[in-house]
Amino acid sequence: MRNGATLEFDGERDFGYARNGGNSSNQVGFIIAILFELPLMHMLLHFTWSPTAAIVASALSAWALLYMVADYRATLYRPDRWIRMEY
Repeated sequence: MRNGATLEFDGERDFGYARNGGNSSNQVGFIIAILFELPLMHMLLHFTWSPTAAIVASALSAWALLYMVADYRATLYRPDRWIRMEY
């Protein structure tokens, strides 16, 4: 998947959630917002409240950033076609 391969499935319905309405570009916006907010929030909490609170809040923000990056990558690899399973 990392070499540019795409997932293609045969199905009866289109499933375009991954690229529907700018979903992937919206996720990039949130990633940029978290990257911009992380050092500012850390410094603000460190100097106004406590260093421990700054470390905890920064760790939680970094965890959210990793989740958003993983979700963005999964969005890019989601198939464009939906398969209806018949049993």
